[in-house]
Amino acid sequence: MKLYYQSLDDATVTYSGTADTGYPVTNVQDRNANTLLKETTGIGLVVNYITIDFGSAVACDSLVLGNVLGQANFEYLLEADDNSGFATPETILSSKSLATSGDYIESFTSKTYRYWRIGFLDTITTSSLSIGTVFLGTAIELSRNPNLDETEDFEYSSQVTEALGGGRFGFGDHDNLRQKWNYNFDYITETDKTNMKAMAAGVYGSRRPFYFTDPAGTTHFARMMDNLTITQIGYQAYTMSLALEQEM
Repeated sequence: MKLYYQSLDDATVTYSGTADTGYPVTNVQDRNANTLLKETTGIGLVVNYITIDFGSAVACDSLVLGNVLGQANFEYLLEADDNSGFATPETILSSKSLATSGDYIESFTSKTYRYWRIGFLDTITTSSLSIGTVFLGTAIELSRNPNLDETEDFEYSSQVTEALGGGRFGFGDHDNLRQKWNYNFDYITETDKTNMKAMAAGVYGSRRPFYFTDPAGTTHFARMMDNLTITQIGYQAYTMSLALEQEM
């Protein structure tokens, strides 16, 4: 089980192409997969870059591109440098296909740089860029999977309020729209505990959504439902309960 929680919240993000009106590059750093960076004028062999300045050197070992519009010959690359002009960039990822729509996750050997950039190009014709969110940082991989008795519920609740003067109130449950996960771990290590506490602080509990891969390797976009519960059961040994809810 792996969690990708470090986004571009505090970074300075720019785009070398021409974003469509109302679809700026800052949309990729708001942790909302439904607000998009879009450029429909077309991207060809000339690489267009999302450039990220963290303000200081940051160690990264994973990249998430969320809600990408896939196209047949569309590709991306990832470079990093200590120089803002990318005079001698290190190529971290290259020629990675974006042929299908969805979320893309890549892991790589940890690198520490201040400046990073994601390049997009079409190797044959032209493609339109449409991407919802970018996460770049150090992922957490738990040393053990949760118990086999973890539960998954599917429900979505909405409510509207009504009162004199114009407000309305109502409540409805809708099946198969929002997924919930309750993961229980009989044992996690000291390192797991430290990493998970850092993750919970980084996403401000249930405030900020993030990506994770479940034990079967499926990727989800979610947020914490409740406080992270960690209980010590021995020397550097703990149990943990983690409740997550799908982000729509």
